[in-house]
Amino acid sequence: VTELFIPRQSDGEPIKVGYTLRVQQVFYQVAMDLSPESLAKQQGEIPSMENAAYSYNLPYRPFPTGVQVLIVGAGMGNDVAAALRNGAGHVDAVEIDPVISALGRKLHPEHPYDDPRVTLTVDDARSFFQRSSDRYDLVVFGLLDSHTLLSGFSNVRLDSFVYTIESFEQVRDHLNTNGLVAV
Repeated sequence: VTELFIPRQSDGEPIKVGYTLRVQQVFYQVAMDLSPESLAKQQGEIPSMENAAYSYNLPYRPFPTGVQVLIVGAGMGNDVAAALRNGAGHVDAVEIDPVISALGRKLHPEHPYDDPRVTLTVDDARSFFQRSSDRYDLVVFGLLDSHTLLSGFSNVRLDSFVYTIESFEQVRDHLNTNGLVAV
């Protein structure tokens, strides 16, 4: 994990915006402060941050505050922070990797895992779907696992295991009336 700096547009001065996680020297994910306060301080100087905030906030636009949210592939917490920024009543965050979730708890600039509205579960997404009977207004799929191929003959890819017809049928069973899924 290293600090993430992005250059300001006007003068190129690097501004710390979060942390980058690399696994085996390969980019894996970032934990960024996309809060309105952080974006206001940047005064439009880092357009990529505003674009990222828009993308993370988009799934919540159709909903009023207080919605029940499930995030699978919660990672270091960007999706969880977005749910909280947008007034989620409760967030179930599922992350398979205990180290990544611990890094998010420790390092994410918005500290989403410390919020009492968040329940973090370290588990496989499909296992969670099978064990849980909870229902949600919104189910968000974070970017799941495989960022590099093991080989062309390998099927050890968690994203291939979660993005299946059976998995989406399980998700459907967890949706409230008029619930949505964001992939």
